[in-house]
Amino acid sequence: MSNIFIALGSNLQNPKEQVKSGILSIKKIDGVKILCESNLYETSPVGILNQPNFVNAVIKIHSNLMPYELLNKLLDIENIAGRVRVKKNGQEL
Repeated sequence: MSNIFIALGSNLQNPKEQVKSGILSIKKIDGVKILCESNLYETSPVGILNQPNFVNAVIKIHSNLMPYELLNKLLDIENIAGRVRVKKNGQEL
């Protein structure tokens, strides 16, 4: 098992609930155990400033999943939550 830190954040559609829901979804992944969770923090956007503040958190997990297997499960959680990636750091994908 490896220690892994995952940063979570949202600034749309009730961001506190989005982050909490993300953590709950991660708890349900077979082969993952959450060891600790940070508090929720509100932060100003960086880069593209004309958007709402973010709510952020970090969790520490143990996992016996392979890195890409875990990544794919996390991306599935994002997709189910409705995340659409159209820009990265303000640049079109």
